[in-house]
Amino acid sequence: MNYEYGSCTRKPLEVRLRVSEAPDVVVLGLDVPDHGTGLCAGTGQSGRDVIRLDEPLGDRVVLDATSRLPLLCRRAPDACRSSIA
Repeated sequence: MNYEYGSCTRKPLEVRLRVSEAPDVVVLGLDVPDHGTGLCAGTGQSGRDVIRLDEPLGDRVVLDATSRLPLLCRRAPDACRSSIA
């Protein structure tokens, strides 16, 4: 899965993906470490990681952990596609 986040530094941060599963929904989130206080330009950073689910995605809805809104499949196609590995 590809993801994007803001950073107040030009260096990539130690971002961790987190997932929560229920029978009808999968919730994906990012844990971005605190990077200080004060003014921040919010430089865009990106990363890529693999999320392993306990059960196949199937017809479950994939939600963003912060907004609780569904992820758009066009922006996150890997999160909206079920595959058995």
